[in-house]
Amino acid sequence: MSIPNYEYQSEFARKYVQQGREEGSLEPVLRLFERRLARPLTSDERENLATQLHKEGATRLTDMALDLSAADLAALLVANHGR
Repeated sequence: MSIPNYEYQSEFARKYVQQGREEGSLEPVLRLFERRLARPLTSDERENLATQLHKEGATRLTDMALDLSAADLAALLVANHGR
């Protein structure tokens, strides 16, 4: 095995380990948002939440879900859509 191949495999592994962490973090945050809004999120809202999770992190989104009103959460999902 050459070093470049090893480096490629390491980067490949890091990428998918990180993706697994993000996906694992998304489900609890998604559930919390849905419970606070008392409805399932749309596919666009889910996509937006996943983007925000990547940018802000699970702790920040969890704090927002607990601290903001349901109306403010809904507005946040719409306001951040596509950014």
